Order: sequence, then C-alpha cells, then structure tokens
Amino acid sequence: MVSSQSGASGYGPATALLKEEHDLILRGLAVLEKVAARLADGKPVPPGTVEKLVEFFRNFADRCHHGKEEAMLFPALEAAGLPRHGGPTGVMYTEHDEGRACVRGIAGAAARLAQDPGAAQEIVQHARQFIPLLRAHIDKVEDRHRVLSDLHAEIQDAFNEFSVQIMTPAFESQPGQPVVVPKSRWHAPPADQSS
Repeated sequence: MVSSQSGASGYGPATALLKEEHDLILRGLAVLEKVAARLADGKPVPPGTVEKLVEFFRNFADRCHHGKEEAMLFPALEAAGLPRHGGPTGVMYTEHDEGRACVRGIAGAAARLAQDPGAAQEIVQHARQFIPLLRAHIDKVEDRHRVLSDLHAEIQDAFNEFSVQIMTPAFESQPGQPVVVPKSRWHAPPADQSS
C-alpha cells in the first residue's frame, strides 16, 4: 500500500516543484507590475530592465515552466478524465498562447523604447493584460493540483482501509512482508463514517 500523504505543503514532489516555480513567476509579475506603473507615470526605467523581464518570462515561465505543464501536467490531467476540448486544460493551453502574445508585444515595444515615446504605453498595455492573465492561470493550475491531490489521497485511503495494494506500471515484485501504511498516517476521511 502507498501512503496518501505528500510533503508538508500538501503537494507531491512533482507538483511541489511547479508550485515553487509559480512562486518565482509571481515574483516576476510583481516586478513587471512595478515597471509598468513607472512607465504609466511617465517615469524611466533602467536600460535593459524590460528586456530582462521578457527574457525571464520567455525562458523560465514559458519554455521551462509552461513546457513542463504542457508536456507532463496537462496530459496527466487529461488522462485523469479532464477534457482538453471544452475543458480546463484547453483553457490553460489557450492562456499560455495569450501570455506568449503579451510577452511578444512587450518585447516588440521594448525594442523601440529608447527612440519611440509611445512604446512605453504599449509595454504598459501588454503588461496590464499579461499580469492578471498569468495570476489567474496560476490560481487555476494550483486549484487543479489541490483537487487531484485530495482525490488521489481519498482513493488511496479507501484502498488502505480494505488492505488493497495499488499497483503501478512500475510494479516488479511483491516484497516478502506486507506493505502497510498505519492508519494514523492516512488523510482524514472525506465524511464522518461513524453512522
């Protein structure tokens, strides 16, 4: 049997890494928000600041992080029964594409910032679309993590209750002694079972 408990954060190892990456992306969005506010007020930002933010969002947020979501998390959610077309993963793929368009807009305006005074307001416009989009996207993804983590825990607890071992495709052989998770380490049941 497998313990249904994950790390202290409530996330399994893979989703805990995605959560840490979300936290870094949210910090990047906070910086972008401050830069956009300065530009909206007509104040300058240090040269290269916007370009560095574009690089962060393209390389870390999109290629590294969204790449993992698109290659591993979303297919796992779909395999668990969440539909792509008309469902949450389809929406999240669309949000990735919308975010990429915002970052392209910021990058294009940043390239003209030194010689085109209107470029600053373009950066502000794209940032004001991008920031709430990505924050809402992160909330949505983390909500899915929590729902599936709770569901997974409930399934494991039910199997543990009846001493049924969950097999995985990686199963090779049964150990010599029973594999038992003490009841004290199970998640609380989803409902009161005393009646």
